[in-house]
Amino acid sequence: MKINANFKGNAANYKVKASVNDGVMVYDNNAYLLGSIDATAFVKKDTTSVSIKNKVVDVSLQSNTNPQNFSKALKRHIASYFFLDEKKPDSINTNPVNLKLRGNISEAPVLSEVFFVNVKDLDTINIDVDFNEKQRQLKANITAPHINYGGVELDSLAFAMDTDTDKFVFNLKFNALNAGPFNIPKTKISGLQSNNELGLNFSAYHKDKQMMYADVNISGNRERLKLHVLPEQLILNKNEWSIPKNNEIILTENKLAFKNFKINKNTQSIEVTDTLTSVKKQHIAILYKNFKISEVLNYLNPKTQLGSGILNGNFILEEPFNNTGVLANLNVTQLNVMNVNLGILSADAKALGSNSYDVNTTLKEGEIDLDLKGNYTAKSAGATLDLNLDINKFNMKALTGFSQGKITETDGSFSGNFKLNGTTKAPEYQGQLNFKNADFKLAMFNAAFTLKNEVLNIDNDGFSVNNFTIRDENKNTFVISGDVNTKPFINPSFNLEATANNFQFLNAQKEDNDFLYGKATLNASAKITGDLQIPKIDMNVTMGKNTNVTYVLPSATVDVEERDGVVVFVNRENPDAILTRTQEKTATIKGYDITALFKIEKEATTTIVLNEDTGDNFMVSGDGDLNFTMNPNGNMTLAGVFEAQDGHYEMNLYNLVNRRFNVTPGSKVTWSGDPFDAKLDIKALYEVETSASALMAPVFSDDDPSVKGKFRQVLPFYVYLNIDGQLMAPKINFNLDMPEDEQGAIGGQVFGRVQQLNQQEDELNRQVFSLLVLNRFYPDPGSDGSTGGVASIARDNLNDAVSDQLNVFSDKLLGETGFELDFGFDSYTDYQGATPQERTQLDIAAQKKLFNDRLIVRVGSEIDIQGSSSADEATPLIGNVSLEYMLTENGRYRIKGFRRNEFENVIDGQTIVSGIALIFTQEFNKFNELWEALLQGKTTKEKQTEAEKKAAAQALKEKQESTNKSIKDIKK
Repeated sequence: MKINANFKGNAANYKVKASVNDGVMVYDNNAYLLGSIDATAFVKKDTTSVSIKNKVVDVSLQSNTNPQNFSKALKRHIASYFFLDEKKPDSINTNPVNLKLRGNISEAPVLSEVFFVNVKDLDTINIDVDFNEKQRQLKANITAPHINYGGVELDSLAFAMDTDTDKFVFNLKFNALNAGPFNIPKTKISGLQSNNELGLNFSAYHKDKQMMYADVNISGNRERLKLHVLPEQLILNKNEWSIPKNNEIILTENKLAFKNFKINKNTQSIEVTDTLTSVKKQHIAILYKNFKISEVLNYLNPKTQLGSGILNGNFILEEPFNNTGVLANLNVTQLNVMNVNLGILSADAKALGSNSYDVNTTLKEGEIDLDLKGNYTAKSAGATLDLNLDINKFNMKALTGFSQGKITETDGSFSGNFKLNGTTKAPEYQGQLNFKNADFKLAMFNAAFTLKNEVLNIDNDGFSVNNFTIRDENKNTFVISGDVNTKPFINPSFNLEATANNFQFLNAQKEDNDFLYGKATLNASAKITGDLQIPKIDMNVTMGKNTNVTYVLPSATVDVEERDGVVVFVNRENPDAILTRTQEKTATIKGYDITALFKIEKEATTTIVLNEDTGDNFMVSGDGDLNFTMNPNGNMTLAGVFEAQDGHYEMNLYNLVNRRFNVTPGSKVTWSGDPFDAKLDIKALYEVETSASALMAPVFSDDDPSVKGKFRQVLPFYVYLNIDGQLMAPKINFNLDMPEDEQGAIGGQVFGRVQQLNQQEDELNRQVFSLLVLNRFYPDPGSDGSTGGVASIARDNLNDAVSDQLNVFSDKLLGETGFELDFGFDSYTDYQGATPQERTQLDIAAQKKLFNDRLIVRVGSEIDIQGSSSADEATPLIGNVSLEYMLTENGRYRIKGFRRNEFENVIDGQTIVSGIALIFTQEFNKFNELWEALLQGKTTKEKQTEAEKKAAAQALKEKQESTNKSIKDIKK
């Protein structure tokens, strides 16, 4: 990073010029690239010129005066439209202020992670302001297409202002505002000020239909402001309401007065007044009659009803500008909040004299039963409280609605009581919650828990529990004891101990949680101390044998890992410079103090989905003992060995094929310090069966075709993926092998060639790639094609595909008729003649089984499509006929007669071959089983199978006889 800066002047008059090339900001041990920054500032009494150019902020400000003067001029200009007595200085005519501002703010990591840490997403914000004081013109436009701040999303925010000598116009609008349960629809607030009267308009739309609408006029001066709602159109919740034409609200110093301010629709009404005869003090009273609270709440979320109920009664503020007291007699029936039935809410507050009030609030006949009783004394410094809150019963069912479905399958309840004293500015509270057979399930983890008979203590000092036991669905426990001190509230301190016994905390399917799912259990003991800034955790954790977890890496993480190169910055004078991310943090920076012993049982299985789109995943199970520590400065150490017992690595190759490598038992990952400096010793195996002809072609290229033909035999081969080296710099290589019992195949020549290939890295990589992608060896570049090439591979695959599709069609056509129609499509190179010839044949055959499937009749023909005999030599309709008869019931001995039409060569053309064959069929695993079958007629295995069948038949017969005898006995 290179910085050039120049400053000249003093606080009132100065000139600044600065530039930064390849800027980097370091915050919380992370480096943020700022790019180039060019900044200039020139400020004098009669001039302001500021320019900042960067990829995050691009701002240009020009004015003919200093910042103090143009700030005052803007404030004075806006006030002049609302207060006619606003004084205008003589400088407006002699030296009027002019200003021009252009700017935009773009999203960047340094903005969301350093300056505004709660900004999750930000589209470019544009700012345009033009001000001409002499002509009384102010034009401003601010747009923000999308902002996500701490989960609060604002869509298409726009603000515009336009003023001149006669009017003042502004508009503020957005398309949507989403925050938790709130989903506020498209809203617009606009204003027009002219003739000392401000007209305000509020409108909201849901699905292009007017949902809320109100026109308000504000007039007057500093001493007396009057507000009037236009009665022509007043809409709440898509319905028109009425209000008297002479309604008004008057604001004077320390007083609000209301006249005919009552809105109503049918039997619903809300009235605001200050003239109740029953109240002697100055007051503001709101009177409700049959008012449906959904009329207002539906605006906050038109898609899902937040609340409903019918409100009756009154709410009164006494002395609203001094020693405010509350009188109330409110009743809400049919109260429902977030789909939770709350029954009837009653609030009663009465004056006791000497600014003291009695409070009695109840919630009855719903999922929650509570009472809030007591009194308070109104004081300007804060009311004095003496209240009791009794939660008689809080059904867990209510949490399903309040949590918006994050907590499900609830049952049971909890209760509690709290005493509230002190003042509103410094309240003192103490109480407890008692859980009784409270069942609930965390939807994200699909894990069910029970609080059988537990107590949670709450007071000003914080929370405390003693053997607070959480049970999973299998009655296994997680027990917590200790306290959380909430003084200060923003940095609570911990003194907790926890133990878990085969506790299941995850039981999710992919539809429950698409990035972490499966089953997970643990045994643990932990002690948590410290505070929120630096929690200290000391624990022993054993992952249970029933654990089988899948974690899906976010797509952004996958993309980062797939980048081609990594650049490492090293300061040769200080190799531990912070830009290399190895320098220690100071003790004042937030962190964790963790000491943990992890034990992983070998049955525990973990699957990591590396790329959900392609299906790439890594699954491993094994056992290990790991010791992990983390210091507050961020230093981490990990020691131990994890040894894999089973697993696989499945990958997608260029979106062509999927291949699975099985992790060989004994693969290890060893840590001895830095978690990222682990030593790898991993071996994974891919098995493939293919012909060795292409592999052996370079060795026997000049030999007789019969010699080369023997290598067409399909043999099993192993492709090993070896990962060695360090975790952050793994060394990946391949090698080929064969099963031990196949290494002697074809005189050991193939295995010898495989060993030779392992010493030739370039050729080895080529053959490995071919085996993984094509499932066969790649032919030598000089091959004549007889051992197969790219064209041969493509042709073979096409043959299979066409044949399969024809056979599938025939199965659908014939169904269960008893006939079988088979198709065989074969395209190949014929080497029988003097020169190779391309041939394509379509083999069509019909087959029928007769006499209990003992006789098989098959007729068909081979149609030459390419490379056939002379064009005038027709292919017979039935060129092939065969009769096959099973001499024995099991089909071991058969006799077959056949007539087959074959194409010999160009000279001989089509020939007819007839014959008779005696067929012997025997399955065997060892040659001695074959000799037994020939000499004794049956193998030992068959004899055993026959004996088992006879024993089963005899047992069935005896059981039937016993049943018949029992029936006879019953009849007798």
